[in-house]
Amino acid sequence: MSPITERSYAGRAATTGFWSWNDGSDLLHFDTLGRQLIGVDGPPHRPMPLDTLFRRLHADDREPVRDGLMLLARRRRRSPAVTCRVQRPGGGWNRLTFDFDHPPVPTISGSAVTGAVCDAGSVPRAPLQPVLPTLDAEEVEAISGIVKVGIWQYDAAAGTVRRNACWEPMLGYDVGEIAPTFEGWAGLLHPDDHDRVLQELDEIAVHTCSTFRQEYRLRHRDGSYRWMSDRGRIVQRDADNRMLRSSGLLIDITDEVATREAAVALSSIDPLTGIGNRRRFEAELSRLMGSADHVGHPLALLLADVDWFKNYNDRYGHPAGDECLRRVAAILSTEIDADCGTLARFGGEEFAVLLPLHDLHGARRMAERLCRAVEAAAMPHRAAGDDRQIVTISVGVAALPRAAPEHIEHLIAVADASLYRAKRGGRNAVAATGVRC
Repeated sequence: MSPITERSYAGRAATTGFWSWNDGSDLLHFDTLGRQLIGVDGPPHRPMPLDTLFRRLHADDREPVRDGLMLLARRRRRSPAVTCRVQRPGGGWNRLTFDFDHPPVPTISGSAVTGAVCDAGSVPRAPLQPVLPTLDAEEVEAISGIVKVGIWQYDAAAGTVRRNACWEPMLGYDVGEIAPTFEGWAGLLHPDDHDRVLQELDEIAVHTCSTFRQEYRLRHRDGSYRWMSDRGRIVQRDADNRMLRSSGLLIDITDEVATREAAVALSSIDPLTGIGNRRRFEAELSRLMGSADHVGHPLALLLADVDWFKNYNDRYGHPAGDECLRRVAAILSTEIDADCGTLARFGGEEFAVLLPLHDLHGARRMAERLCRAVEAAAMPHRAAGDDRQIVTISVGVAALPRAAPEHIEHLIAVADASLYRAKRGGRNAVAATGVRC
């Protein structure tokens, strides 16, 4: 299927033209019939400035057509079809309907908006229906090169796949190098995606849906894997509703996925200390409590608090207080191996440490080690309320003999109570409590 999503009003494919517009270039591309309908000469691969179209529209109709394009390009929402008047080359007006009900395709230079245009005089009031592709090969290749997508058509009965000239080069292969079969595509799937993707396709093949979208990784010629967005449409089903033919677009979204993952990672990092934040802590705790690898096994939580920290801020100022928290976080990070525990800033001057597979005895040893490490750094604290006059921490310990999701709140409450006991007992101390479950 071409990047111009081919549709027509019921039974009227012969009167429907197709177009695409990349808002990054302000150039329109119409197929042959589309150009005939709007009365513009020229081959389909020749772009047409957007203003050329607007000059041919009736003055009262330009704004609705422009709004439809803009709303769709900016992905705010899809716009309904717009019927407008287009000037005939010999005078007078033709009534045409522009269809904007298609999702935009992201490209490097903007959004590739696609749609259909047809003679409004031949359009019954009926819903849009999918039809088979009618563009010739030259038109398909010209337009697909603009939006940088791979196009495929799958014949389930024959087990064959047709691809455009962009599909294989997206993965570093020469045209025709990948077998034109379902297996040729499936053999490129990442091992971690293979079973999931095929299972989804099995469900789609017998489902009543007409469109689908999948995200998965395909192997590049250089051995790396590229993330792909595969948007497909069921073109034909048999009497038992089984898929016979489908078409779709393949778009490389590797950069988009990397950006998403980076955003998620940043949202889980405390900007002051560079360690995990409260969100990171809660996500990891939920994972450990619900993971089959950890449910039923020991899990410990340490809550550490910088002693006399309000006095520190009052004496040295908040910038110095921030630097103190950064140094404490660095010390704790050095002591906690990422393979054995997760460190996060819990809030304010408080830190949390999750220790899977640690019982109460092992967790207490770790807490005492953290206390000694901060004490050994000997950071001056002349406003401390004790004789040490250095920065220290107190740690509360709670340990579950068997992790389970229903124990999350109780584990945190017990660790917090243990921290309070360590503070009340003189600070620079550890208090540990086993959790009954």
